[in-house]
Amino acid sequence: MMPRVYESGPRRHAGRHGRLPDWTARLPGDWRDAVAAPLYFRQHAEYEMAAERIQGFDEDNACCYLAHTVREQRMQSDDDEDFYLALIWREEMHAWRLRDGRWLIHRLVQTGEEGGRAFYSFSETMPR
Repeated sequence: MMPRVYESGPRRHAGRHGRLPDWTARLPGDWRDAVAAPLYFRQHAEYEMAAERIQGFDEDNACCYLAHTVREQRMQSDDDEDFYLALIWREEMHAWRLRDGRWLIHRLVQTGEEGGRAFYSFSETMPR
């Protein structure tokens, strides 16, 4: 099955949740002037798993922001009577294209319900 694609921007609707993605949420303040700002977004939602991908595009229609979230969940029970959906694993990634062409990447990897490990890195190419 093909993922759903939602476009948002000046002449497009705001996406499936009715709002534009907050592309600056994980971007450190010191780096805000060093990135290209997206003018519109494409949002892809997977049907068969808990996954979403957002791409932001600049005035040249080049990708300048990328984010994805993937979650794996499983039904669990503490007493074999009441079941609940428990988080097994989650990865969240945000990436911004810097004006010099490199990418600033923020990743969060979480196993189980507790905490996780978050870190920043740089890449010469757009993350996949």
